[in-house]
Amino acid sequence: MSSINNGIRQNNITDTSIVKLAQELYENIFNVNTVSKDNKVHYFYNILNKVVIPDGLSSEVYGEFDLDRKMSWTLLSYKIYGTIDLWWLLTLVNKPDYIFMAQGGTSYKYIKQEYIGSILSEVKKQLM
Repeated sequence: MSSINNGIRQNNITDTSIVKLAQELYENIFNVNTVSKDNKVHYFYNILNKVVIPDGLSSEVYGEFDLDRKMSWTLLSYKIYGTIDLWWLLTLVNKPDYIFMAQGGTSYKYIKQEYIGSILSEVKKQLM
């Protein structure tokens, strides 16, 4: 017999073998589900969950820049935010056709650093 428990944030799991996640990581947004079977616990994410950035955000939240060459989203995240961990936020904001690299000769939007904390909090509320 097995049982499923939904709704645990990874940073709230008491199992010390599970690492704590940085606030900016995409995985930190989602709940971790657990399945217990035969005295073992297995952890998993529901990969069908989806993060959406609200369309109605004020224009003051965004900055914009023109990229002059092809660049990975992780490097672009590092150049803007000082961490590679917010690559996913850049792709959600820009909804690129080609998700593997930001393309040169393209104008991109990003959420300004001072709004990141509140945006991450709002995104997490969507999925609770």
